Amino acid sequence: MIEFRGVSKYYGDFRALDNLSFTVEEGKVCVLIGPSGCGKSTTLRLINRMIEPSSGEILVDGRNVRTVRSEKLRRGVGYVIQNVGLLPHMTVEQNVSIVPRLLGWDDRKMKDRSDELLDLVGLAPDQYRSKYPHQLSGGEAQRIGVARALAANPPILLMDEPFGAVDPLNRETLQGEFTSIQRKLKKTVIFVTHDLDEAIRVADTVVLMQSGRIVQHDTPERLLAQPKNQFARDFVGSDRALKRLSRFIVHDYMHAPSMLRARERLSSSEIADRMKQRYFWVVDENGFLRGWTDLKESLPDEEVRGYMTQIKPMEVGITEFASMRDALSRMMGQGIKEVPVLDSKWRLVGAVTLHDVEAITEQGDLAQ
Repeated sequence: MIEFRGVSKYYGDFRALDNLSFTVEEGKVCVLIGPSGCGKSTTLRLINRMIEPSSGEILVDGRNVRTVRSEKLRRGVGYVIQNVGLLPHMTVEQNVSIVPRLLGWDDRKMKDRSDELLDLVGLAPDQYRSKYPHQLSGGEAQRIGVARALAANPPILLMDEPFGAVDPLNRETLQGEFTSIQRKLKKTVIFVTHDLDEAIRVADTVVLMQSGRIVQHDTPERLLAQPKNQFARDFVGSDRALKRLSRFIVHDYMHAPSMLRARERLSSSEIADRMKQRYFWVVDENGFLRGWTDLKESLPDEEVRGYMTQIKPMEVGITEFASMRDALSRMMGQGIKEVPVLDSKWRLVGAVTLHDVEAITEQGDLAQ
């Protein structure tokens, strides 16, 4: 558990933080959000003593962090930043193992832990452990940054705009993978972001800040449903019901897709049996999405690909780590009522429908 008790930070006459008091429960994700200069990153850096408070106390598991030597404190706190900070002359495995090496782990234990974490963040150890940072994409580097922060199994994870420097598709995937990892590991996380959609998606609680003060500390649902004042209302915006969809991951709502194989041939009776469904996604022999078909246009015993409409999978489909808000956006953009769900290799693994989205928006009243 992390607790702030009346914490303030001054730089001369400038008050960066003003009497902050809030608690982050063990195993939960607390997101700090607000406009630039509101004090989010300053608050984060106080926890691992990169800076010191002017007044007040910060407690971790009931112990004031000022009573712990800073180097010892930092070895027990994972830290992920926007630009990763991987050491360029070290391999991925060496970067991940920095803190375990400082703690005196033997080589075998460090290698095993590095491989375990690379698996956890979705990178094949055999393929990545010997690479250098310049050989990684932005999204891959961020994954390594998360793995490095988790290497010594710290109970606390501090994340300062961790996915802010990657492209939107990778950011969406990283958010989904972080949520999946957190479900398994249950770390106590303080996460700084300027992106409200990201905050809503990953947080258990949100601390909305303005000018170094806390405006509202609440669950994402209550922040959206009951913003405390005009600043909070303006910050969350008028499309609160849509923003709530960012809390829900496609993987948890997708169902088996209605699909046909491109080389498949349907008899007259098979076409008649499936006509009630009528529209089907079409995949090749390897499961890659190639298009869709309307059985009303089909001919008996002709290969499905003969009456298939080709599509670009990346333009129509979404990943299973996407949010249901992303799914709705794709449906609206493509003019469809069902969106195909694809794995990282663009294979069809599921589908979500407009009905699935409507079912979520009917849970609770956000019109308050």
